[in-house]
Amino acid sequence: MSLPQTDTQAVMGSDFTIKGQVGADYMAELHKWVEEHGYYPDAAVEQGQEGISVVEFTVDRAGNVSAVHLLQSSGSPFIDQAWFQLFADNQLPPFPPGSKDDHITVEYTGEFSLIR
Repeated sequence: MSLPQTDTQAVMGSDFTIKGQVGADYMAELHKWVEEHGYYPDAAVEQGQEGISVVEFTVDRAGNVSAVHLLQSSGSPFIDQAWFQLFADNQLPPFPPGSKDDHITVEYTGEFSLIR
């Protein structure tokens, strides 16, 4: 995760809700993936913007993402776009062996907070 190296530090928090059966390990994989790929947009930090965005998307067995929608805006276009692009522009981990569903729907709540 790329966080700013300034006097004002930033943190990200996240929570997933999965509609489908892919096993408990997949939730941990998603959290790990977001920690490795997520970032706090520089423009949001510079303007002191914080907030919670909620996005929903579909993931297939191979980790391909489709149908990304912003369900709740943080109030910051920079933050909303960062979460949207995180999922729309990347491939997620594939489902673990033995997963029952061919695709799942994920509702992701991401929070950006500045620590002053």
